[in-house]
Amino acid sequence: PNPQSPIPNPQSPYKNKFKIFSVFNKFILVIKIKFKKINIILLKKMMNFALILFFIIFFKYKSNEIENSNNIKKNLVIGAVKNYNWQIIAPFFRSYQSAGFENCDCVMYVGNMLEETIEKIKECGVKVYPIPEKYSNLSLINYRWKIYEDYLNENNGKYKLVLTADLRDSIFQKDLFKIYENHKPFLGISKEDLYLSEGMNSEWLENAYGVDVAKSLRNKRIFCVGTLWGTVDKFIEASDMLWKKLGSEWSVKLNVIEQ
Repeated sequence: PNPQSPIPNPQSPYKNKFKIFSVFNKFILVIKIKFKKINIILLKKMMNFALILFFIIFFKYKSNEIENSNNIKKNLVIGAVKNYNWQIIAPFFRSYQSAGFENCDCVMYVGNMLEETIEKIKECGVKVYPIPEKYSNLSLINYRWKIYEDYLNENNGKYKLVLTADLRDSIFQKDLFKIYENHKPFLGISKEDLYLSEGMNSEWLENAYGVDVAKSLRNKRIFCVGTLWGTVDKFIEASDMLWKKLGSEWSVKLNVIEQ
């Protein structure tokens, strides 16, 4: 070797840049020695084309992988509340915060609440929205179903499982969405006693639909929607059905509650 030749810089920016290409060139050199009749220029073009094709496929795969990871659907806890102070609803939000929910949004519509209460709700990782005023002639217990339906339709494709629960008497112990992971369409609803054995529910039913209807349903079982959960499609169906019944003018006159 020429003693005057400069020592190659191991940190040269070109070293890594052409490393892969040099490997291909060495491969081509071996082929050239063994098979002299091969068109080396054509072979180089083919190898370079193969290399470019490889990178195109690789980066396309990575971009699809990133896109799919961004499109993973979340679960949703949603509710509506008004007129409560923090002490009443704190167990709900604090238990949600500590229950270990993964890949989940908690969305809450609020009305007539102190700003400090709203801030405490947000501190628990909850997205807070004001209750729309357009349904103010109805009870929140009725028009909340329209709020839920509208939110899910506006966020179409974002969620897979949805849960709503009464805030005042519900707490979380764990991420219950992990219980059901095959995501076949379903609606989960709590089953209670018969109407004849539930004085308060029987009274609500009588006030809403009249004595005759209440009597005809005395031996029917109560399904409470205070806690309702399921796949998005079934949850929207239930919300739409409840809203059509509870949001009608007839319902306003009779002060219908969710029976």
